[in-house]
Amino acid sequence: MLIFGIGSDNIHDEAIRKSLSGLQATTDPEDDMERIEVSKDRLLRDCYEWILHDQVLQEWRDGNTSPLLWIKGDPGKGKTMLMIALARELVKSPPQNPRNVAFFFCQNPDPRLNTAASILRGLIWMLAVKDARLAKIFHTTYQSKSNQLNGPNAMYALFLTLLAMLEGCPGAFILIDALDECRSGPEREQLLNLIAKHAKSSKAKWLLSSRNYPDIRQQLEQESRTLSLELNEEHISKAVHAFIKQKTNELAKNNGYSLELKEKVDRQIKLHFSLGSFGFQEAS
Repeated sequence: MLIFGIGSDNIHDEAIRKSLSGLQATTDPEDDMERIEVSKDRLLRDCYEWILHDQVLQEWRDGNTSPLLWIKGDPGKGKTMLMIALARELVKSPPQNPRNVAFFFCQNPDPRLNTAASILRGLIWMLAVKDARLAKIFHTTYQSKSNQLNGPNAMYALFLTLLAMLEGCPGAFILIDALDECRSGPEREQLLNLIAKHAKSSKAKWLLSSRNYPDIRQQLEQESRTLSLELNEEHISKAVHAFIKQKTNELAKNNGYSLELKEKVDRQIKLHFSLGSFGFQEAS
């Protein structure tokens, strides 16, 4: 069971804990992000710094006209690693003006991470455990919707609960990675429709990433700004080279390679990886 960490000075602690237990969030998005990052190698700033200077990303982050941004790209472009980097960067807000940031990383093989309902449960849980004020909003909403959170209307009840919490924290950032790995079908379509519909009037900013699937494109293309990784091939290629250089240096240092052997290893790594991808998938 996930541990709920609201301060003991909150007189509603026990009641809120029970409500969060009833939410049935089965995973901690922060732990998922850490696990995914470790499995893919640690982030290198040289691999993602370019996106922090991208005009579309900056307008979404700092402006008021683009509350919904969609990062799209083919497999191997490094969408998930970019989303991890952005999640970490957004959390780095000044202490006097802290940001509420919630994220969720979808993964198709894991039933805890591949449904629209699990996405919403994870986002709600993350906001609640980070901010006692939002936890109280969740608790109040939960009292009227608890009987709907596990039935046929669960996704709608969860989404309305999330919206109620976001009303209480203007300027929050909501990140959902790999929406294409959320199970396809009516539920994913409904979730995308709800996000696109409510993002316009939402006080939060939404950042979504996925492959360029037709059903996702149909829902998001007209309602969001788009940052295409295919249109940023130069940045992606530089990111891959930075990654290969780092891995080669690590191997050379750990194994005492000569300069000649180090250069040979560098060439071999480039041969075995697609230089057009940032996901570091082996070339077919």
